[in-house]
Amino acid sequence: MLTILWTGGTLVFGNIHPSTASHFKALGIRHLVASIAQLTVWAKLARENPDFFRTIEAVTTGGARLPQRLAELVRRDICRDIYINYGSSETGLIAAGNADILGGQPDFAGIVLETANVEIVDANGNVLLYGESGAVRARTGAISGAAGTENDAQRWFFTGDSGALSEDGKLCIFGRNDGVMNFEGVKIRLEDAEQNLGECPGVGDAALFTIPDNMGLTEFYCAYVPEKGMMIICFLNVCVNC
Repeated sequence: MLTILWTGGTLVFGNIHPSTASHFKALGIRHLVASIAQLTVWAKLARENPDFFRTIEAVTTGGARLPQRLAELVRRDICRDIYINYGSSETGLIAAGNADILGGQPDFAGIVLETANVEIVDANGNVLLYGESGAVRARTGAISGAAGTENDAQRWFFTGDSGALSEDGKLCIFGRNDGVMNFEGVKIRLEDAEQNLGECPGVGDAALFTIPDNMGLTEFYCAYVPEKGMMIICFLNVCVNC
């Protein structure tokens, strides 16, 4: 069991196993920090065992988009306060905030930090107006220096997400735009997975696609044609990168 001592004596559990929640009340856990995949487990468990989560006052999450339906379940069955972090390994933290800041608006990823520089651009790299949807890019490394120089483009990192930015710095993320899907924290390039599936014995052709589940989380499905037979569509709950 992974535990971290939190300021004020709160313990933050990083173990996804459902049995962990049975200790929350006894230990007086007040603050949960979890990935979206972990938070989904807690939300399902909280509906069946609400007493486990009586002491929880706040939840912090990050690493993927927080679906509106999941946020609603967390507020109803665990606690009201949900804090979101958005960023990447290449840029560090880009945006953060309380999920209630936009009054429950879906796809909210936080308010852009003062130390970050984020833009929404079109396919040609042109910066879009506030509220327009496009590719999300952020500064990497030092953010100082004059824009428009020959090295300016090298200081941007494209996160692979599509999103929009408001004039007051609120960032919304709508999904991936680079062909890479986030499956419970694992990044999967669909075209590579399709090629791997197509090379399996007995498979004539295969295609992967995603459908959001009832919480708004990504579920993978595969449509494949056996070398002899009719097309089959099945739910794919395995790492298709292996």
